[in-house]
Amino acid sequence: MSKISFADSVEFDVSSTSYCLARISTGWFVTGKNILCPVNSYEEGHRVITELNELDKLREFSKENYGSD
Repeated sequence: MSKISFADSVEFDVSSTSYCLARISTGWFVTGKNILCPVNSYEEGHRVITELNELDKLREFSKENYGSD
């Protein structure tokens, strides 16, 4: 399990195998697949998740068709 902790005791588990949107008192975050990305809103978070999923698909396609990264 991979976690990112902040001084104010807020902790994120970033080890999920999918991206998700989380809200804390300081704002919205996209987390999962070992990343933590602040976003400005719920809507922006969903756009970021969509983009990250598309990038993952492209990486996987590239690996399958052209070898490793």
